[in-house]
Amino acid sequence: MAKVKIINSKEFKSEFKKMIESSNINLLLGAGFAHGIVDTLGDTEKILEVINKNNRDDKYTVIEAFIFWKFFEKSIYPLCHKINELNIKNQIEFIRLWRNILNARESAVINKQANIFTTNYDVVLEYALESNFIDYNDGFKGRINPYFSTANFNRLYFERAIFTNRSVEVPIFNLMKLHGSVTWKIEEGKQRRIVYNEYIKSIEVFYTCFCKLFTDFTETEEKILGVDDWCKCDEKVLDEILPEKFDGIKDTYIDFVKNFKDSFKIVNPTKQKFSDTLMDKNYYELMRIYSNELEKNNTVLITQGFSFEDEHIQEITMRALGNPSLMVIIFAFRKDDIDNYCEKFEKFQNVWVVKTDKPSEDEIKGGKREHLLDLPFLNKELEDLFGEFKDE
Repeated sequence: MAKVKIINSKEFKSEFKKMIESSNINLLLGAGFAHGIVDTLGDTEKILEVINKNNRDDKYTVIEAFIFWKFFEKSIYPLCHKINELNIKNQIEFIRLWRNILNARESAVINKQANIFTTNYDVVLEYALESNFIDYNDGFKGRINPYFSTANFNRLYFERAIFTNRSVEVPIFNLMKLHGSVTWKIEEGKQRRIVYNEYIKSIEVFYTCFCKLFTDFTETEEKILGVDDWCKCDEKVLDEILPEKFDGIKDTYIDFVKNFKDSFKIVNPTKQKFSDTLMDKNYYELMRIYSNELEKNNTVLITQGFSFEDEHIQEITMRALGNPSLMVIIFAFRKDDIDNYCEKFEKFQNVWVVKTDKPSEDEIKGGKREHLLDLPFLNKELEDLFGEFKDE
């Protein structure tokens, strides 16, 4: 079964350090990595699942549109204004530490690449990498009209000294967004070619076009979000939630949902995400790369802020754990998360669930003792562990 480790113990530090210095490194970062920048999905997926099963009623259609709008308003629109060095200082520090770790590795058989797999569609990672002046490969190629292709991954980068011709490998991160990105859009006139999207402009345009459509929801928002069990929602409950003024205007909201899905090339928060992922060639290719990387010898997968609630990623990870040289290290954010991870991976001895037995500085200031393994705390532990890998 999965083993529980304490991050500040001598045993964990010794084993983790040896592993990092000799393994292929893969990071899997979830919604928790962007905590504080965008809201988590909450019950969005559950509500949309019920709606998709019953979407024959005008009121279900209106509610579906409203849920997508709230998703946009809380999780996409803030990207225009909240991505800056102050708000993502912990993410910038996390990436800086891993750059230094890669840079210090001197193995002749292990390259200085690391893969970052993420289900986040925001630009926090791009911003953190560029703030550290780190080269990265996000699958785009070209300057005038950058286009995305999974064939653009797995390139090595070298620097050559002018007088000696000695080549030195440059640390680089492959950034693979398993659920798409706000920087993706489909090129008009050509199918399945993803080009770079000026995301701030397109988000602002979308907001301006549709914000008035939902001004009448002020009074009903609390009722919609206050439904305890959407599985038991019937016509009577819907009548109480939405007044008659929404009857007969279904087409307006159908157009909105279509526009939302066309505007943002991301995997939407529904249970259909698994089939959506397989149907789209690019998503499928990224998942195939994820699977292949985990099947390599001497590989470590380190997760932060990822719950493994995405069934398709959980299934591929479990299948890959048949590789005895793969180690999966899960940094558990909360104490309550530890049991969930151990239950999910109870059959696998090559999974470590890592916790802390010390309160963070924020917890001490707040008078709490939940022992959160949040990003600032994790950064401090990594700095202590790999302290000799300083900035060059």
